[in-house]
Amino acid sequence: MACKLSSYQEEYKASAPGSLMLIGEHAVLYGGHALVCAVDQRILATLRPRQDKIIKLISNMAGEIAVDLAKLNPTLVDKMPEWRFVLAAILSERKNIKSGFELRIESQQKDPIGLGSSAAVSVVTLGLLWCLLKKNWIGESAEDKSILCKKVIALIRSIQGRASGADVAASVFGGVLSYKMRPLQVEKLALSLPLTVVYSGHKVTTKDVLENVAIHAKRAPKAFTLLYETMAAVASQAGIALQNGNIVVFGELMNVYHGLLDALGVNNAVLSELVYALRSDENIYGAKISGAGMGDCVIALGESVITFPQNKAEEEKGVRTIAAEVTERGLCVE
Repeated sequence: MACKLSSYQEEYKASAPGSLMLIGEHAVLYGGHALVCAVDQRILATLRPRQDKIIKLISNMAGEIAVDLAKLNPTLVDKMPEWRFVLAAILSERKNIKSGFELRIESQQKDPIGLGSSAAVSVVTLGLLWCLLKKNWIGESAEDKSILCKKVIALIRSIQGRASGADVAASVFGGVLSYKMRPLQVEKLALSLPLTVVYSGHKVTTKDVLENVAIHAKRAPKAFTLLYETMAAVASQAGIALQNGNIVVFGELMNVYHGLLDALGVNNAVLSELVYALRSDENIYGAKISGAGMGDCVIALGESVITFPQNKAEEEKGVRTIAAEVTERGLCVE
């Protein structure tokens, strides 16, 4: 969907979708392809220039802060972790910012539930800043989107270390994507998928998950190298199946990939219970962890008749079904 920029009294608005990893997580960091999709829970933002030197940030998730432009520096990223991705985006354009502004951010995600909110908020923040500073930039062309994508990926890596950037690509381009990290390759696939998403009630940061995996990999490097190669091969076959419209095979390969994620050490009892509960539904073709693992969400191909939480124990853990559908709309500057 083409998105055009309009301004009214110097007000700029943008939105970007969240995302879900379909298959290829972890292996994508070692050269494999990943399949990722944008979902319709979006991050909405409005930017209004100010006449003074104050940057005012307002969010329905993180509250409100005000920072003097003259005092904006990298230490704020560490001191204000709830704003670190927004502040990093602003700092990346610090030399071009001459006056303050108000940035209002609204998340359609009720909680930080692993739907790529950090990537989406980084995309809308930098997109709006570019609209403000490069008045004619509207992010409409493939080249514009590619440049923005690369810039946001670099920002996120500066904060959390290793990151594939697949979630950033989904927020920028929308739809279902085939993604490779180096060299950056983004191919939009002309298809949509029925999905069921369940939040496990617990979240672990990608950085912490990767550090934990690295500890185990050091103890058995050859085994983990073979594991990553197998994961990449399965993800590649899954991509072919999906492009051919064979969702039965794709679902089966999702199940295989979940087993490989378990071998990698990023599964746990709660995630496993949710995956097997979903697989018991005849409407589901396959189910697996979505994302780094050790928490966050599980994803299933198909529309499950099961509603989570299924019982009191799951309710107490915070397990619940998440309403999320694939969306073709990536970043929109309106």
